[in-house]
Parts: sequence; structure tokens; C-alpha cells
Amino acid sequence: MVALYNRMIVQFTVAFSNTSLRFCLLFLLHNFISSRAIAQEYSYKHYDVKDGLAGSTVYDIHQDREGFIWFATETGLSRFDGTHFKNFTTKDGLPDNTILRIYEDSRGRVWFMPFKNAICYYRQGKIYNQQNDPLLKKIKIEEFVTGIAENKKGILLSDAWQFHLIKPSGAVTAIGQEVIPKNSILKIDTIDAENFCFFSAYKFYTTDTESFVLKDSVKVIRGGARQSIVNDRIFCLMTSENALNVRSAYYHLDYSYTVPPVNAMSYLNDSIICLNTTQGTFLFNFLRRKIEKRFLENSNVGDFLIDEEGGYWFTTLNNGVYRLNSPFFKNIHQATAGAQKLAVHDLQKDANGVLWAGCDLGYVQKITNNSPQLISLKNQVSKAKGHAVISVQKRGDLLVAACSDTLYTIRPFSLPRPFRAYNAIKQVVFKNDSELVIAGSNAIYTSRLTQLNQHKVLWMGRTTCLLYRKGETYFGTLNGLYLLRSDSIVDHLDAISPLLRTRITAIKEDSNGIIWVTSGSEGVIGLKDNQVKWHFNESNGLSSNTGRCVAIDTGCIWVGTDNGLNRINFHNNTTSITQYSSADGLAADMINTVLIDGNMVYAGTPEGISYFDKTVQTSLSVCKLKMLNIAINGKKTEAANTINLQYGNNSIRLDYVAISFKSAAHIVYNYRLKGLDTAWKTTTQTSLEFISLPPGQYALELFAVNKFGLKSNQYTVQLLVPAPYWQTTWFIIGCVLVSMLATAFIFTGRNRLMRRREQAKQQVEQQLQELEQKALRAQMNPHFIFNCMNSIQAFIMDKDIMSANKYISRFASLIRQTLNNSFQPFISVANEVKYITTYVNLEQMRYNNMFSYVVHVDEDIIQDEVFMPGMMLQPYIENAIRHGIHHRNDDRGRVDISFNKKDNYIICTIRDNGIGRKNAQIIKTNDPREYQSHGMQLTQERIDLMNKNAKHKITVAITDHTDKEGMAAGTGIVIHFPIFNADKQEL
Repeated sequence: MVALYNRMIVQFTVAFSNTSLRFCLLFLLHNFISSRAIAQEYSYKHYDVKDGLAGSTVYDIHQDREGFIWFATETGLSRFDGTHFKNFTTKDGLPDNTILRIYEDSRGRVWFMPFKNAICYYRQGKIYNQQNDPLLKKIKIEEFVTGIAENKKGILLSDAWQFHLIKPSGAVTAIGQEVIPKNSILKIDTIDAENFCFFSAYKFYTTDTESFVLKDSVKVIRGGARQSIVNDRIFCLMTSENALNVRSAYYHLDYSYTVPPVNAMSYLNDSIICLNTTQGTFLFNFLRRKIEKRFLENSNVGDFLIDEEGGYWFTTLNNGVYRLNSPFFKNIHQATAGAQKLAVHDLQKDANGVLWAGCDLGYVQKITNNSPQLISLKNQVSKAKGHAVISVQKRGDLLVAACSDTLYTIRPFSLPRPFRAYNAIKQVVFKNDSELVIAGSNAIYTSRLTQLNQHKVLWMGRTTCLLYRKGETYFGTLNGLYLLRSDSIVDHLDAISPLLRTRITAIKEDSNGIIWVTSGSEGVIGLKDNQVKWHFNESNGLSSNTGRCVAIDTGCIWVGTDNGLNRINFHNNTTSITQYSSADGLAADMINTVLIDGNMVYAGTPEGISYFDKTVQTSLSVCKLKMLNIAINGKKTEAANTINLQYGNNSIRLDYVAISFKSAAHIVYNYRLKGLDTAWKTTTQTSLEFISLPPGQYALELFAVNKFGLKSNQYTVQLLVPAPYWQTTWFIIGCVLVSMLATAFIFTGRNRLMRRREQAKQQVEQQLQELEQKALRAQMNPHFIFNCMNSIQAFIMDKDIMSANKYISRFASLIRQTLNNSFQPFISVANEVKYITTYVNLEQMRYNNMFSYVVHVDEDIIQDEVFMPGMMLQPYIENAIRHGIHHRNDDRGRVDISFNKKDNYIICTIRDNGIGRKNAQIIKTNDPREYQSHGMQLTQERIDLMNKNAKHKITVAITDHTDKEGMAAGTGIVIHFPIFNADKQEL
């Protein structure tokens, strides 16, 4: 095709020498080759099985009085709330999964007519059928149900063989068996409060349920239950597959109109009926005999519904459900000959009303009176193919288009002329009638129209967009906004605000001199007198912080973002923002460019051009809050004004939804739980869960706000969580009384215990004193003193005066130390060592040095700072000398005394090499004269008393030693004393 096109251009150029004629023919040929059929269509939201719909073949649609929309499909029943589909099958009580018709009666029961010979209805969350409902058990269905109608006489149900009248009293009567041929009833409807009408066997009847009146005879094609309309003014039906018959005595009509095969028809108003056909839906004006609008061309539409917000719904027999986003929005979807869709990047409209669009792949679109054509900028020189036309400008009969690094000029009857003298162009604007200002990827240029191959550089650097005004140029970069003054001075405007340091995407000026700047991350900013006067982002209502384009309008501005289009209205220093998205009818949410032309708004998107009349937009919407389910601890419970919960196991979950189909799930829910928190919180989730509420009375308040700011009804439920018995008043009072009695008892008992402890302590101290006196008396017993006196006498008689004096001196020192230590419960290790050394020296002199001794104190023991109970070692040392070493037959006796420290203990070890305890006991037994010492016994009693209240106990271990032959080799005594400090406190 391209080669043929180029050859044709050459041939025409050679053939015609007249320049004007040549350009004319070339232009016509060019446009002919480049033009493509471009579809103009509405925008729809599509729902199918992947979205939760029960099936793709949908026979009927109905909106109930609660606001839910029901869909009858061949594989089940669906109820839609705008957010969730809830599906019903035979498991939920349907007689059959294929549902053909839906009808709602005056009591809010939603009736379903299945393919099976049965009937059922839905009410308050449950499906009632002929097995579980006493009323329906009375109805004997002979054929599948063809219709339901209602007036004050009751509900009339037809099953193709006969009628069943369900009276308000609940009685059921079968009528018509004698009059109506079997298997002939096609359609029934209500005429007024007393009468019904129906088709049967090519005849049209009316009935008051007691008599039947023949009104007309007409051939109705088989299966035409939904292919007719009957009311007091109009009578429409299909008399053949493609023939619509319209008859009306009121309007004086009687004609046939050819239409595609009709699946269903419905009456909309006093001039329009809806025809749902195998080739889409037609809104047919039966008075003007004209199709006014057509939807979903080439789709096999089964039914049509206008919801309470005015939204249009279409069911199909093979492709799910469609919702018309808005009848006021239209879209132009553009594609190349190869069906490659074209995104739109810039829009301009000239004085003649022609709309120009810069598109992908080097195309410019020209739209005249809704008749579009594509112009390709590709020729033998240009490399435009593959690059987007990023900017278009129109002045007079000249169109300037920027594509990649090339400028194109397009005039009537001329081919586009390329001028490649730039880097990638971002935007081009007219400086005046003869000059352009160009923002490029590497600089800001100016260029004259007569010399576009030449240009003047104003500023070097990467730019994104520009605005030329009054000799000054505002231009955007990746790093913020700049101003190029007339004196060539460039100012970085980030000093005005940090907002102007981000990537700038578009700049425009309004009639008030406000410079509007869109940012890639900060929304839109309004500058006036070098100050930020306005700033809009997500926090104050903009649909996104990513601004992409801006357009100026009277009293407002339009801001395109990556998440829809925003209209910012200004009125008396107040603002409001209206958001538009694909849910409203835009071809896409990504807005590349916006153009305002009078009341018309044009938006360029990746999916083409969307346009609408801003004056006819309707904000009609509803917002109905519905409680879908309440579950306590995972079990469903009935909704009520007050719900009682158990303490400790009171998890409650509430599932709800706000019905506002026009909001397309853009709904915010506000809630608070009074009694726990008074502050309102928001969420977009459709469930709330509270786990383990503390005891108390709570009020859950919930309401919704839809996309248009409409507030729903408020739902309130009381939640009561009883206190456990241990938090009740009587229990608390009882506990207080018991606590008081227990406290008194404990206090009294503690006093008694303290007194007993004090008495026991005094008793122990008294016993200790007595024991210490006994020990003192034991240590200074008469026998010991007598022996000492004899020793002194012996020294004197032997005229060993020096020894006598030494002995007397040591004996006096021992008596003095004994008396001093007896008044101290604890003495230092140094005093204890001194005391036992004095004692052993006396015994050594008395026994004529028949033994030796050693006293060793470990270096880790600071003898003057470590204390121990006084005079406890002397009885053990006395026992070792007197009963062990004394009975040896030589003078090689030895006593070793050592003091060591381990942890918080002093370990005292006394070791002798005497005859052993067993031999000493034998001597004591055989010789009554042997002195019986009680010192060790008194010392043990003293230890036992001290251990009663001690944290660390005093322990005594006695070991008998033997030699290699097993003969007694002495005795060892190991005593563990807790360490005491100078304040007599255990360490």
C-alpha cells in the first residue's frame, strides 16, 4: 500500500505542471489513502463471570426496592450491589439453575421463574420454594411459568396452561382451564387495579379473574412472551421475526417497522420503547417512527434496565452484562488500517470548528462535523512513522504539528511539509503570526515560519512544556519551573515554593493572570504575583497528584491526571472539585490533553478522544446503606437494634454495602463505636470487625458518602457486653469486705507472728547468753585452771622462774581475751587467731612441747574486716590436744589450723595426728578419771540456735583419718562460717 501510494504521488506530480492543481490532487489523494473508519461509541463497564456474575448468558434484569440489581442467568441467579455479586443456585433453594424471568410484587418479594416447571421467591435473605413454603405448595405448576402480574385482587401467575391467582388472604385459585387452550399463554400483564390482560393462541384477552373478554386477534410469533408491549395507549408486538407492529387508537397509529430479531422489548415513556435485539439495543420513537439511539451494536442483547440513578444496563445472551457509564459521554476510538489504536496527545480547534488531534505513529486526526479523517505525516523524507505527534497548533489556515525532531506545516490542498532542524520537540506555540516558540529536549528555540529550518536558541537545557505571554516565556523542566524574561535573564522559580522544584508537565494562563502549572507529583499550582495562590492535590480533592495537563474555562479550570479529569470551580473565594473517570464515560483515566470549546469538553486519552457537554451532566445519584450480614464468633445472627454479646468471646463482624452504581465503588464509609471512641473514622472496606470488646454499652454508627458527596442513611446498632461476675457491683463490694476482713486477719496474725518472733528471738538471745556463759565456764573450768596452777608450781619448784613467768603471762592474756570476747557475738578473724594461738601456746608449755602446731590464714581473707562468731574453735582444738595428741607415746604430735575463703564462707579446718576418736572413747570409758569436756556439745547447741534465723548456715563436719595400714591417724574437723562484715551483717 505504501509503495503504491508513493508511485501514485510521483505519477500525479509528473502529469500535472500546474502547481496549485498538483497540490490539490496530492492532498486529496493523501487524505483518501490515510483516512480510516473511526468508531464513535459510548463507554461501558463490562461484568462477566470473572467479575462474579453467575453466568454469561443473562435472560432478565431487575432492580428491587432495596436497590439491588438481580440477573437471571442460565447457570444461576446473581444479586449485585455495585461492589459484590452474591450468587444463588439450587444449593440455596432455587428449583433450577436456569432462571428466565424476575418479578417483584408489592410486598417486596422477588419472584423467579425458572426453566423448570416451578416457582420460587426471595425474601429477607432466604429463597422460598414449593418444598419449604406453605403458600407455594398450594400451586400446581403444569408447565414452565411464563409471567406474573399483580393488582389489588392478588398475584396472577401463568404457566402456559392455566392461571393461578394468589389472593391477598393467601388462598390460591386455578382459573382459565376451560377457556384458554393448553400450552398457549404467552404473556400476562396488569391493566388496572381490577383487570389483567394476556396473549393466548393469537388472541388478546382481558380478565377480571372471573370472566375473559376477547379484545383482538393477532398473530404473535411463538415465544413472544417478552416481545410485546401492552398498556392503555400503545400496543406493540412482533408479528414476524423482523416485523415490529405498532398499534395505538390513542395516537392513531397502525404500522410495521423492520428491525433485527427482538429478544425483548419494554416501554420507557410516552414516545420511546426499547428494543433489545440480536444487533444491539435500539431506543425507538414510535411516534416519529425513528431509532433515536443505538447501543452495543452487533451485540445480542437480552434485556435493558434504567436504574434509579438513570444508569443504563444491558444483558447479553453470550457476553455477560454491560453498564453504560454515561449517555452524555461519547468516545472516538481511532485506529490505523492495521487496527492499531492511536493515543491522542494534543487537541486544537480552529475558527471553522474543525478539531485537530495529534496522535501516535505520526498521525494527525482532523474531525469535521463528526466526520473524522487521519492524515499521515510520513512521506519520502520524514521518519514520522513510529513517533507520536506531541503538539499541534492552528492559526488561520496553517496547522503546525510537532513529531519527534520534526516540525510539519499543513495548509489546505497541500501535503504536510517537514522541517527537521531540532531535537525531540515537546511543545510548540505561536509567538505571533510569523514566529514560533519551541520547547525541545535540549533547548528553548524561536523560529520564523518562513525559515523553519533555522532557529535561535534562547536557553540550553532539557524542557518539557512552555507558555509564551507578553514577551516572557515560562517553561518547565524535570527540575521545576523557569521564567525567561524579555531581557534574556532566566529565573528558576523554585524560590517561590518547593512545589515548583518538581517535574512540570503543562503551563497555562487564565483571564485573571494566574499561571496554572501541573506537576508530575504535586498536582496543580496557581501562581499570582510570584506567590502560590492555589494548590490542589489528592489531600483537597484532586483525583491524583500526577498532573498531566490543564485547560482554562470560564469560572473554572480543567486538570487532567493519570487518574481522571478534574473540574475545579471557583466561586466567591471558595472552590469545589468534580471528578470524571472512565466510570463516568471517559475512554480512559489517563488524560493527556484537554480542550474546552464553549460548552464542549474534549479529552485526549490513550484510548482516543472523549467529549461531552458540560452543561448537561447530571449528578443524580443515590446512596443506600445496606447491612448484608452480621456474624458473632463466625456464626450469622439476625439483624436487630440491640445485639447482646458474651464477655471474652464476643468477636462481631458486620458486612455492609452502600448501593450507588453511578459511583462505581468510589464510596467512603464513616463509622465510630461510641463508648469506645467518639472520633469518626473512614474506610473503603465493606466490613468491620471488632474482637473482644471490653464490658460496656456501645453504639456503632455507620454511614456512607458516595462519589458525588451524597450521604447515605445512618445505620446504628447497640452492642451490649455484660461484665463478668467478678466485675459486677455486688462482687466488688463482697471482695472489698472480704479484703478488709482478710487484711484485718492478716494484720492481726502478722502482729501475733511478730510478737512470737520477737519472743523467740529474745529466747534465742537468752539461750545464747546462757550458752556463752556455759562455754566460758567450760573454757575456764576448774580442772583447766588447776592444771595451769600445777604447771606454774612445777616451773617454780624446778626453779625455772623464766618459764613460770612466761606461763603466768600467757595464762593472764588468755583470761583477759576470754573475758573480752565473751561480750562480743562476733569477733574478727584476727582476734580469733590471736585467741587460739594464746590457748595452744599454753597447752604446748603444759605438755612439755610434745606437739607442734601451725595456724595458717589465706591471703584472700582480710583478717581485720572479716568477722565470725567468737570463741567457737577453742573447744575443738582442746579436744584435739587433750583426747588425741595427749595419748600419743611420743612427742611428735601436731595440730594444723587453717582459715580459707570460698564464696561467702570462711572454712576453718582443724587437723590433728592423735590416736583418733575411737581410741580416745575407749580410754574415756576405761578411765573414769579422764576429764569429760562439754565444750563441743555447748558449741553445737550454740550453732543450732544461730542457724534458726540465719540466711547462710554454720556447718560442722568431723572426719576420722587412717594410715595405709588402716590404723587411726588423727581427726579432721571442717567448719563453714558465713562471712560477716564489721556491722555484723552477712555478706
